[in-house]
Amino acid sequence: MKRLAFVVAFGSVSLAAGGCMRGAKEGVALVTGGQGSYQVLQPPTQPLTAFDSIEIGAFTSAFGPAPASLPELVRAKLANDLAEKGQPVNVPDRKVLLVRGTIIYYESAHGLAEQLFGPLEEAVADVELVDKASGNVIAKAACVGRSTASVSQGVETKAEGLAKGITKWIDRFRPVRRSG
Repeated sequence: MKRLAFVVAFGSVSLAAGGCMRGAKEGVALVTGGQGSYQVLQPPTQPLTAFDSIEIGAFTSAFGPAPASLPELVRAKLANDLAEKGQPVNVPDRKVLLVRGTIIYYESAHGLAEQLFGPLEEAVADVELVDKASGNVIAKAACVGRSTASVSQGVETKAEGLAKGITKWIDRFRPVRRSG
């Protein structure tokens, strides 16, 4: 009988703790929004610091179920993220680094089971950095935008995550000097 009581008590505490962790995760997701990461497929063939301006080029979708609004949302959020990081976006009359990409995968959380056990939504894009003057691709990466909580689901969050991933990649190879 004591063993049964212990098992029931331990199980109840475990479930409650799991619920608290889920609640904490949802709260963090509400503040941080979409998450982004990248995997370098081709390192830059020339220093990105040689470019004085970054232009956001076309983002297209090669994946049927992706919402039609995703490419434009990625472009807008990317321009904003790069500018916030101090990257030179759309500076006229400069040597231009063009950023362009193709969305190759999109997943939304569907159904009650995915909602209850921690939804994972993601979008994946193949992204290229191009020397605009020559048209040469100088770097490639696979970038991922992800939402891992119920409060941060949807196309805007995945676009935000993709933009964060692309920005991290560019910042890695084109760091901006911060004064202060």
